[in-house]
Amino acid sequence: MSLVFYPTVAAVDEAGTKVIIPVHCCVVQANTSLRVKTFGVLARTFKDEQEKQLFQERAKPFLVVSQKGKKVALRLDTATKPGSAGIEKNGISK
Repeated sequence: MSLVFYPTVAAVDEAGTKVIIPVHCCVVQANTSLRVKTFGVLARTFKDEQEKQLFQERAKPFLVVSQKGKKVALRLDTATKPGSAGIEKNGISK
């Protein structure tokens, strides 16, 4: 199983004390039978092996089964807040 995280935008709260980061992700598992069928059918349409490999590499993330109802726990280390452990105020490490 893998986690797929979607892009998001962080913001500082009105008091300026917290950073709010909405997290949206999916737990997915490779669907090998779908991959085999898809790649088998489409393999005949490619002109060369390099083109076929490139398609397979790009298509794999889309040929998955979503695992609904899974919960993911995230832990952010407080040592990475600005001003500690070598992190500048802009969030970039020194």
